Amino acid sequence: MGRLTALALALALVPGGLARAADTFDLQRKNVWKVDDIVTTTVHERDTQEMKFVPLDGVVAASTPPSDVVVEARLIERCVAIDAQSNRVRTLVYVVAWTAKDGAFHDTSLAGALLEVTGLGKDRVANVVSSTQDLSKSASAWLSRRYGGGRPEPSAARAYWLPKAPVAVGDTWSADLSAFLDGTAAGARLDKSKTTSTCTLTSVAKSLALVTCQGGLALASFPGNEKGKPIPWKSGGTLLVTGTITVGLEGRVASATLALAQSLEGEAEMRGRTVKLTMTKNHRIEEVVGGEWPASVKMPEPATPAAPPPEPGMTGMGD
Repeated sequence: MGRLTALALALALVPGGLARAADTFDLQRKNVWKVDDIVTTTVHERDTQEMKFVPLDGVVAASTPPSDVVVEARLIERCVAIDAQSNRVRTLVYVVAWTAKDGAFHDTSLAGALLEVTGLGKDRVANVVSSTQDLSKSASAWLSRRYGGGRPEPSAARAYWLPKAPVAVGDTWSADLSAFLDGTAAGARLDKSKTTSTCTLTSVAKSLALVTCQGGLALASFPGNEKGKPIPWKSGGTLLVTGTITVGLEGRVASATLALAQSLEGEAEMRGRTVKLTMTKNHRIEEVVGGEWPASVKMPEPATPAAPPPEPGMTGMGD
């Protein structure tokens, strides 16, 4: 074997070699949970919406009050039970801080609550173990969107945007946006034949991958209905999504960030009037492995399984 051939082979076999497999990265990495693993999550959400009703002569006749809802939260999640595949199946969540603002409305009713999240996928549910206040309707709705109602784990929500196979820096792929909106009101109106998306692995530095993404999701009908029938769009009706995802490439559990901006504009006709809709959503969720579970928050015991019913013919034996 010549010296150059031997050198080339050696480079291919050692870390940092010219032909190393590490030039591609598996972004669809599965978290391998252990009991007592802790993740600290920071959430920032801002949703705005405005509807204007315009008669056929083009003069604005009325409009609904614009909404501008901002939710900020800091959560400490502690894994307390896993299944055979190392998925979290029981997680305690302490809500360090939670505020929701909409104009003069200021809600903090979820702050200080202890939650229990159990199950996976469509069986995933969240219950309030204890709270310092009675939860408002908006707090209960946010809790259901975040942890209950069959909503996916955060890693599963990111996975809709990530490639199914390892990729190199600069590679592009399409996201699974129909799954991204599955179970939502927008998902029910999605025209899958007109959905487009592009994602790119922009960089990898210090074991952190950065993905940029954008997509267009055509909604087949206007939000709402008239006499029980869908309302078609006169114009617009495409939900535009842009954002970034970061995924840690080391450790059993990945630190990650999902930041998405969504916008929707369009017009439809209702009862002889043109309705103009403008909507934006800006959500950022950051998950960092580690954190301190507050010493003042007691760990609840798991629910005791109900006793099995007596076997037929065994009742009354001691009477």
